[in-house]
Amino acid sequence: MESYESLVRRTAAACQTPMATLATVERDRARFKASFGATCAEEVPLTFSLLAETLASDDVFLVEDTQADARFASSPVVVAGPRVRAYAGVALYGPDGNVVGVLAVASHIPGSFRAEQIDALRDFGSVASSLVFSTRELALRRLMSRAIEEALDFVLLTDASLPSAGGPYIEYANASLLHALGYTSDELIGKPYSVIFASSNDPATLESIAENLEYAKDNEKEIQLRGKNGRTFWVEFAGRPLLDESGRPSHWVAVGRDITSNRETLAQMAALLNAIDCVTDHVEIYTRENDGYALAFQNAAADSAISAATEKLLADQYVCERLEGGERLVEHDGIALRALGNGATVICVRRQPARIAAVS
Repeated sequence: MESYESLVRRTAAACQTPMATLATVERDRARFKASFGATCAEEVPLTFSLLAETLASDDVFLVEDTQADARFASSPVVVAGPRVRAYAGVALYGPDGNVVGVLAVASHIPGSFRAEQIDALRDFGSVASSLVFSTRELALRRLMSRAIEEALDFVLLTDASLPSAGGPYIEYANASLLHALGYTSDELIGKPYSVIFASSNDPATLESIAENLEYAKDNEKEIQLRGKNGRTFWVEFAGRPLLDESGRPSHWVAVGRDITSNRETLAQMAALLNAIDCVTDHVEIYTRENDGYALAFQNAAADSAISAATEKLLADQYVCERLEGGERLVEHDGIALRALGNGATVICVRRQPARIAAVS
């Protein structure tokens, strides 16, 4: 790919001018990428006089004598710096019609540009438009590649080989997935995707994944992966086919994350709730929703009358303020409320009156 510097030099030679510049438009500013015969600022606002007029023009914008034009006579590039007297510039556009830059030529001597010079600038403007757009696309692809490689989530790319033919085969795994599995890229590339699945997975889940792959359907599953050292961990992933121009799958991409700790937490919570369900005292758990509390759990010994009394307490603003402050509240009727954290969760316990100790 041609460099900006080379293109600017060729533009100056073709237009027979001592100066030429190329700037790219980025949000509200233009950044000069290359110049020939003049030293330019690193960037200028899009409202800069010569630049703004060039961007507003449908064709080559031409100024035969900048000192004779009130719009530019006091411009820094006219009275100082490169001392531009004659100027011609053309806006650069991408395939989507959006402006991507400006290519300009200039001279220290006022006078008309010849028709062949204007034609040459217009032609080089087309070349510059393609170059700027291609450079941006390349930079964006590099950035996207880096973002995928350094993403915290797992990213796996395979070919479109069907499970019935032994595939799909792994073509790429990002750094996070490789680290979690303990493999190097060379150890996984070319291997069937199933090589990273743990043998302890539910056969029905594996069959469902394979069936979706066979028929190019999206996959959203929770599955156990097995690392090189034998360690297994749970992953929640979403996979879908990447289609080519004919609409046929060319690759599969899957994105996932480790949910082992989440599953362990849920398992512990389930065990805890089962234990609470065996308690003979009235136990309920409320969670804060919007401006109030909603019942999230009650054990088998819960009493509807106590539940009604608790809900009345939790509707009292003063009680809520105390709970949100982390205070434990014990009422005379034997209902004890304790807030967890900042009051997002409240546990209600109703014991025998003789077992309740008042807390101020």
